[in-house]
Amino acid sequence: METKKFSVKRSINIKSIIQKLFSVRNELNYKIISILGLKIKIHDSRLDSRVLSLNEIISHSISVSSLHREVFTKYKNINYGKNVVLIATGPSLDKFEPLQDAVYVGVNRAFTYKKVKFDYLFVQDYSDATRKYFGDFMAYEGAKKFCGIMSEEIWPKSVIPESKCINAERYYVDAPFYRKHFTRDIANEPLGDSYSIVFPAMQFILWTNPKRIYIVGCDCNTSGHFNLQKNNLNTEKVIDGWIKMKEFARIHYPDTEIISVNPKGLKGLFKDITTV
Repeated sequence: METKKFSVKRSINIKSIIQKLFSVRNELNYKIISILGLKIKIHDSRLDSRVLSLNEIISHSISVSSLHREVFTKYKNINYGKNVVLIATGPSLDKFEPLQDAVYVGVNRAFTYKKVKFDYLFVQDYSDATRKYFGDFMAYEGAKKFCGIMSEEIWPKSVIPESKCINAERYYVDAPFYRKHFTRDIANEPLGDSYSIVFPAMQFILWTNPKRIYIVGCDCNTSGHFNLQKNNLNTEKVIDGWIKMKEFARIHYPDTEIISVNPKGLKGLFKDITTV
């Protein structure tokens, strides 16, 4: 009788394995890492194929874990039982009626919206448009600023200089074509992205474990900003990111209600409310 042999092929995310090993630091894990004689390739249509050595992967994982533990641990569950409002800069922001007794999180130039006092502000792209308002962003009083660290090999023109982030919290951003998911463990892993800063901000907000999250000004279209500035948002990928974010929040924060205020591109995805 002939015996057939079957082989099973599985793809292994080496970076994910190493990050998990480093999240529990002990001698055995270091030994496992030391014998992984492996290399990993990143492919993207904008880049030549690049090979990351194991040493580079390990070094980056250590940097992320060390920084994020210092930055994010203190914010765990800090907004438990509270309402948090995430403000982006879509035109629908003009129709928003601010909520009382809420925590406000803004992204990019949302700080120019004068009807609320922000508690947290996020920025991670140092492109030409951002440079024009970055000084005012950092000068905003009363809010904790978070400045993302983007890959200088992938987006060299978008990297925020270290010298510009005085008294700001830093965090690592994972390339959206590299990480296919968001992370619940922001104290050890880079914040997942999906072509918009709202996703790192949402992972932070969920980490603080609020009762409700109100999404404002996340119009997910190219109609511009509330202050008449143009935008070049990749709406298809951003909306896809929101679909993944809904599932991520359902799994890890099922008791947190997410509400879209005056939604446009996100209409029907979360609970919707209209203020006009």
